[in-house]
Amino acid sequence: MLSICVIATLTAISDSHLSSLLDPPPILGLSLIFLTVVILHYVVKNRQRLYLLLVTTALCLAALEAICRVLSVGDPGVATWIESTAHDIENRHLYEPNSSLIYTYPANPRGYFDEENRVLGTINAQGFRGPTREPEKSPDSTRILLLGDSFTLGIGVRDEHTLDRFVESALGTQTASIEVMNLGITGSNTRYQQSILKDYALHYHPDVIVMVMFPNDAQLKGTISFLSQPVVLRRIRQRSYFLNAFVGRFEKRTTHRRLIEHYLAGYTDNHAGWREIQASLQEAYKIARAHGIRFAVALFPVLIHLDTRYPLDAVHEIVAQFCAEANIPFCDLLPAFRGQDAPALWVHPADQHPNEIATKIAGTALATFLRQSGLAETNPSVGATPEDADSRDP
Repeated sequence: MLSICVIATLTAISDSHLSSLLDPPPILGLSLIFLTVVILHYVVKNRQRLYLLLVTTALCLAALEAICRVLSVGDPGVATWIESTAHDIENRHLYEPNSSLIYTYPANPRGYFDEENRVLGTINAQGFRGPTREPEKSPDSTRILLLGDSFTLGIGVRDEHTLDRFVESALGTQTASIEVMNLGITGSNTRYQQSILKDYALHYHPDVIVMVMFPNDAQLKGTISFLSQPVVLRRIRQRSYFLNAFVGRFEKRTTHRRLIEHYLAGYTDNHAGWREIQASLQEAYKIARAHGIRFAVALFPVLIHLDTRYPLDAVHEIVAQFCAEANIPFCDLLPAFRGQDAPALWVHPADQHPNEIATKIAGTALATFLRQSGLAETNPSVGATPEDADSRDP
């Protein structure tokens, strides 16, 4: 029975963020076979001691549950997000001015959260995250606006660790007077971001606008809907760390397959979400050009299997091809993440948003793209077409 306890514990612990999320270890199958053989052998040989077996099994399960709770393995808790969304574009508010972003997690495995397992963010007086920016800017500065969803906003990271802060920091070392604004909104898609560009972003007279996409922009459920919500024995697993960790190992291959199919299906020619993305990007590019604004698109990868097994290369290729045909500068952030341990880039095992390590990787890569393409220059020699120059406001 001690052997059973040890093997089951190893199987559950293998579900921690130290192992690959979607690659069940061989020990799982071996453990199940071993457990079955041992239990059947014991029952056949010791029928009169069946009650002792049941009591011992119950005690072992209780011990397993205690071990998992102490190690925070298989925590069934979920992340909670509190945001005061305004979406009042006409009055220049994306979020309630001077409000707070509060992200609370069931545990603090990386030691990044505060004593209440929270991350607090700040919405400024103008209704977006980051430093306050006056609508008018210095003529010798370059203002870059990032449009995007929760990856751009920075769910689960502090104000100093958002994507815009890392882009500004990386550009500021080589380019004078750079301002990067964060216009990310949780749950927004490309179509809504295009409306922000038209009705809100122009108010701040940007030189550059980058629309930061994520694969679920094609009207799809996000990754967290797949990776953080149990299916089998859902109600029981909400009360048991061990059972959640153990049973979760069975779901992973199925979950992996469903997630990949879900995202790939969103980028076929007959999918309404992909058609909407294309129309929104074309319209956003047209609006930017009409105002003499340099425009680019960046694509964040899904943070799973960031190696040769990354399953969504096709999505990145499809978006890259469209941008090339539409003459839209495109920054694929996937190469910057190749070879990384994906779970180590999450803000929490229950929340696959990029943590401060991942946002720094993305911010550095985006800054490099903006610098090398000439889009971040005060007086760019590349990155703008003759039509852009002719259409600038007098």
